[in-house]
Amino acid sequence: MYKDVYRKPFLLLLVCFHVLTVMGQADARRVQIHKQLLQLTKELESRPFFSSSLVCRANSSWTFDEALQSIEEDITTGNWPCCETTLLFWNKKSQTLSLRQRLDLQLAEAQYFNEHQWYDSAKKLAVSINEEASRLNLPAEKIKALLVLSDGGLRTRNISGAYRYADTAMQLARKIGDQKAEEQAILQTGYCARRNFTALAQRSFPYYARAIELAESNNDSSSLFFGNLYTGIDYVELGKIDTALPYFKKAFTVMGVLHYIRAAYIGYVALAYADDAAGLTNEALTLYRRALQLAEWAQLPYSLQNTYTYIGTIFLRQKQYDSALFYANRVGAVTGVDSFFTNVAELKANIYREMGQYKAASDLYGQALSWTEENSLYRVQDQLSNYETVLETKEKELQVEEEKKRSTRLAWMSGGAALLLTGLTLAYLAQRRTQKKLAGQNSLIEKQRRALEISLSEKEILLKEVHHRVKNNLVMMSGLLQLQAESVQNEEAKIAIREGQSRIQSIALLHQRLYTQTELGSIDFGSFANDLVREVGTVLKRPGTRVISEIEIPRIFLDIDTAIPLGLILNELLTNSFKYAFSDDTEGKINICLSATSPGNYQLRYKDNGPGLPMGFEIGKGTSLGLRLVYRLAAQLSGKAYHRTEEGSLFIIEVKDALTRNQEA
Repeated sequence: MYKDVYRKPFLLLLVCFHVLTVMGQADARRVQIHKQLLQLTKELESRPFFSSSLVCRANSSWTFDEALQSIEEDITTGNWPCCETTLLFWNKKSQTLSLRQRLDLQLAEAQYFNEHQWYDSAKKLAVSINEEASRLNLPAEKIKALLVLSDGGLRTRNISGAYRYADTAMQLARKIGDQKAEEQAILQTGYCARRNFTALAQRSFPYYARAIELAESNNDSSSLFFGNLYTGIDYVELGKIDTALPYFKKAFTVMGVLHYIRAAYIGYVALAYADDAAGLTNEALTLYRRALQLAEWAQLPYSLQNTYTYIGTIFLRQKQYDSALFYANRVGAVTGVDSFFTNVAELKANIYREMGQYKAASDLYGQALSWTEENSLYRVQDQLSNYETVLETKEKELQVEEEKKRSTRLAWMSGGAALLLTGLTLAYLAQRRTQKKLAGQNSLIEKQRRALEISLSEKEILLKEVHHRVKNNLVMMSGLLQLQAESVQNEEAKIAIREGQSRIQSIALLHQRLYTQTELGSIDFGSFANDLVREVGTVLKRPGTRVISEIEIPRIFLDIDTAIPLGLILNELLTNSFKYAFSDDTEGKINICLSATSPGNYQLRYKDNGPGLPMGFEIGKGTSLGLRLVYRLAAQLSGKAYHRTEEGSLFIIEVKDALTRNQEA
């Protein structure tokens, strides 16, 4: 009795001591991270990375190779006037140069445009260089042009195109045995993987690690800096600041010898991001202002816009609305930049919402909504792909384990048969021992099999729950958009919100099918198409309009990574028909046909009897967000989108399933 009286308080004291110890360890770790970040911040602040009075060393007596080296140094340090002077001088003398020298001069000009963040000019020039280098069989120049195209595409959100350019450059570099070019192409491919899947997918780390390994062997300071820095940035986004710190230290060690304007800017921004994530807001603002000073001095429009956005977001979080709005307005004032890159409308909408100015916030949300939808698709698809990969791995492990146990059983049986030949007595004893061991092993196998079956069942339940929750979240988003539409007076904003609502509902419908069916990895697209036509018609069909739908889709099952983009394509085409194709006094007709043209390749034919689109209309170059989304989604599925006018509009979409895309990648 007395033992029980003293035991409970003693156990409570032990629990409290353990909790305090864990909390103390966490606080000590946090203090250590802060100390290391502050040390890096002070070290970075103390370094002068640029001069306000750069000297132009251009010399008309230089050889062409000396001029190219000078242009490269001017691009690195941001000495744009001197770079322009040298380029202009040698462009006037281009008739005296060989074909290869002309290409090298054009490459230098494209790199100048790219580093100066004039991406449209860089793209036009790099496309021409790529074609000419292919014609003249100059692989080194072709690789450089492809990397310029990839870098520009990545910065203007053409991520699939950027990835193709980087991958082509990587394969070509390996073919000709150019390790330095391969290292730069691998690093660029890592950037593309990072932008396409976010840091949560951890797709970029293998590329960064391989690029760092090659950069160390090639003694390439630039790739060492960027490989280590972006690895650190991704770890910060994953919440692993302590893991990121060694990579930042390596990057900043190399940074001091680069004298590279872009490296200095990204270094400031990366460490500011880490400081902000660790709660060191004042230090983060100091570094962002250093980055802003550098971007203003070097006249880098995209970097200016990004830095204004970062600073404005911090002030918004601190509820300093006047300062936040000041920087948000500075974002929109930057000329020569596509506002899609930082989405100034969303930042200003958040500020107005926090200030209680809901009408202004609502109007700005309507502008920003169409841009944010595309980004959310990748995250949902990648999260579900990870769960499916776990399930497939468990199934394979179960098969391998069963095969191993079966092999063991056969080995014992063969041994017993061999012993039988040596004598009945020895065979009998050996058989008894074997039977006992087999019984134990069979019992263990059965337990493991049951455990694996339970584990697989739990994973299936978990995946269904994921689909269920994703569907519920999407329905919630749709409901919020409906409420937003009801409170908005501007008709254009209402239309934009309803279109976004329709897209969200189509994805929600796919996830509803996934958690209600027994097959988790694929979707009956014909059944889904029937439901989607009914849903879109309910929302968009005008009163008094009669629309007949003919759906000719056999029982085709598509994987989720193919079904979601294809479902969005079908949603956009249906929306386009219901909005524009049918008048009140005619009978509307829609025909949808999906067929497999070859294993892994599918063709979707969509036709309505509306007035059709203008002659010469091209889907990818139109102003309609919906049709541009159709074009991009088809490209994402390694396919193409065509349009013809045949008694209405006929759209032909050719796509490939995930297995075929992975085999061709």
